[in-house]
Amino acid sequence: RSSDLSSGINAEYGGATAVQAVPRVAKYGVKSLTVFQRTPAWVPPRDNIIYSSVFKTLLKHVPLLNVLVRWFYFCRNEVLFPLIFMLPSDNWKLIGKLHRFIQNAIHSYVKGEIKRIVLDGETAEKLTPKFPMGCKRTTPSDSYLQAFNRDNVHLVTDSVKEITKTGILTADGTSHDLDILVYATGFDLIKSVNAFRVEGIDGQILSEYHGDSPKAYYGITHHILPNYFMLGGPGIVLGHNSVIFIGECQLTYIESAIEQFLQKRAKSVVLKEKSMDQYQEWSRMKMKNKVFEGARFCSGWYRNARGVNWTFWPTNLISFWWYTMTFDAESYNFKY
Repeated sequence: RSSDLSSGINAEYGGATAVQAVPRVAKYGVKSLTVFQRTPAWVPPRDNIIYSSVFKTLLKHVPLLNVLVRWFYFCRNEVLFPLIFMLPSDNWKLIGKLHRFIQNAIHSYVKGEIKRIVLDGETAEKLTPKFPMGCKRTTPSDSYLQAFNRDNVHLVTDSVKEITKTGILTADGTSHDLDILVYATGFDLIKSVNAFRVEGIDGQILSEYHGDSPKAYYGITHHILPNYFMLGGPGIVLGHNSVIFIGECQLTYIESAIEQFLQKRAKSVVLKEKSMDQYQEWSRMKMKNKVFEGARFCSGWYRNARGVNWTFWPTNLISFWWYTMTFDAESYNFKY
């Protein structure tokens, strides 16, 4: 609450949290704000718009317009999936060249925006990613890059060696004295998935079965867990569209499952292990030729220490909608 405080934002391990925190902390008038960055993030313009009262009235009284607006943004984001996340193919020469041209144009545009917005050339260069967009979390913002034009905001790209009693010691031997240290280092995804103990068939513990690569069938079911359905399970993280749509599709699938379960008068239903294996193999195949597949271009929370990306849905959302439209009973075992 004091403008005399010298604040440090430790953004060493990520971008998304720091992208949100840095502009707000800088705006509150701290004397000095130091951002410790390990890897620059892709920060395209968010371009949020303010809807006029007239437009909001139309949305309220013309339901079809509301639907059209939502579908416009959904389809726009679906188009971005192949343009950003898929690597251009050399098999289809003309299409591959066009794909590479558009992808390079998108990268050049965002890099150009960084240079245009950040007035200091050296700082702009340090904030420019050297890996393909989509390899790490893309973090749109209309205020993060602008914060580095403030006199009280400083960027440090030397790695953090130690947190000391007085602040942070970086690898170059510089001691940065700080009054407040704000962690913006992300979170432990494995612990998030294993937030509570789940015991399955024959006493198997789900967290132990998961190991460092949690799995779920469409992020919903698991072959050691009868009568168990999840929302937002492993393998459904998105980088291009709304995860709310994922939840809606999962609910449709679960509703269909319960209906069939009741119709069959079954006592239990559980995913076949073979179905899980086939799904995981399909997912691995779909991961290929994507910028987020492994550690080829960058590291990040999408992947475990072995470079396995177990978090992402590997293709577009229309595919997820199609696969989850109805419960595929043939992939499950029922007990009566």
